[in-house]
Amino acid sequence: ETPDEINEMFDAIAYGKAGHVLVSVENFVGPETFREGVHNYLTAHLYANATAEDFWNAEAAASHKPVDRIMDSLVSQPGVPLLTFGEPSSGKVAVSQTRFYLSPSIQPNEKQKWVLPVCFKTDASGQDCEVLNPDSASLHVPSDSVFFANAGGTGYYRSLYSSNVYKSQVEKVETQFSPVERISLIGDEWARLRANKASAGEYLNLVAAVKDDPDARVLATALDGVSILYIRVASSPQEKDALAAWIRDTFDPSYAKLGPPSAEDTPNTRELRAHLFGILGFYGKDPSILAEARELAEKYLANPASVDPTLRETALAVAARNGNAQLFDQLLHVYETSTNPEFQTSALRRLAEFEDPKLEERALDLAVSNKVRNQDAAFQLATALRIDQNRGQAWRFIQTHWDRVQAQFTANMGAELVGSTQAFCSPSDRDNVEQFFATHKVAASEQALKHAIEHINGCIELRALKEPELKTWLASQPGLGF
Repeated sequence: ETPDEINEMFDAIAYGKAGHVLVSVENFVGPETFREGVHNYLTAHLYANATAEDFWNAEAAASHKPVDRIMDSLVSQPGVPLLTFGEPSSGKVAVSQTRFYLSPSIQPNEKQKWVLPVCFKTDASGQDCEVLNPDSASLHVPSDSVFFANAGGTGYYRSLYSSNVYKSQVEKVETQFSPVERISLIGDEWARLRANKASAGEYLNLVAAVKDDPDARVLATALDGVSILYIRVASSPQEKDALAAWIRDTFDPSYAKLGPPSAEDTPNTRELRAHLFGILGFYGKDPSILAEARELAEKYLANPASVDPTLRETALAVAARNGNAQLFDQLLHVYETSTNPEFQTSALRRLAEFEDPKLEERALDLAVSNKVRNQDAAFQLATALRIDQNRGQAWRFIQTHWDRVQAQFTANMGAELVGSTQAFCSPSDRDNVEQFFATHKVAASEQALKHAIEHINGCIELRALKEPELKTWLASQPGLGF
């Protein structure tokens, strides 16, 4: 009803869910049929208004499949379905559905059900799709060697399997699953961990199974969970040191296999190297990687074209986290004098990542000065809030210098700063954030604050549930000294 409310609606849920639902429907009906439905829809409503119902009715007519019921159930209801599968037997598998929640403390409404296309993997790298209705108790399945209920990884649902089925999937993940299916399996396992349906150790064992994955997208997905365990779950220096040792033991050999950057490297190889460099530098604290980061940063600052474009930003970020005043001054000089906008923006972003308190103070002060454009100021402060070592100092600076901070806000950048407080992970910090923004209002940020508090509460719960498991798993790993 207001411009602020309109601005708040352009979020990851609106874009992400809509896009994923469309991909799921396209996979179910086939790309050519889906395209025919889109064409018919656009033709029928040329130069006119249309509704969501008009779109999915056109797809249903083109495919002769219940796309209208499927999309209506996904669009008109909040949340993501969780499908729980039994052991496949005699061409059938028992299945039940409920709403998936990240928090295990939330009890779903048993009446909430969906109409879903469920596509089972077949040995011929194909799929066999069935429609799951709200009253379905079982589905027909192909009798193939691997049971996987999200062929192609396009289904808009989470999957939960029996321990025997899941064990078989992990054993065959690198040989019988496509990259997108591996991403889906890893994503579901992380979701299971977050919902307290899987342990931290089970997730890390899956990560170890894909440590040499040849696809950069798969490895990036797996490493996302590792970084969250390091940042959000491990709270003591001893836990972080032990997890860092595991990261080095697990991924140093994978990084070494790639060798130094070469002109013959494929884009995928470059991405793999950057992801491994990042996990080993940021969280593995690998001395050789830190030294290499400093070397690459110097080369990059002297001549941006001399360093692989895919690696240089990661290397510069690792170097900045561990950087000294000399590197800070070099980056500041680039920001103040460079005529290359990309080079200049990169240097500015890195200034907010230095973990040395004196250098961080300089970066924060710069962010709210007239030397930084308004649209960049909130990003600088948000960057500092997202870094473990910098968060407390950055938040104190924001509160102490609020007049200078809010003077920098443009239409949407205030919400960016408010949303970045989701990086906190304690009840006291949560309460402080709520109290501060209750008396220091930021335009178009109500949803951002709500989501930030939800994230903080989620982190508090995640740490309480998974830190004991992580400790037990680390203690069981040989050679970590934990």
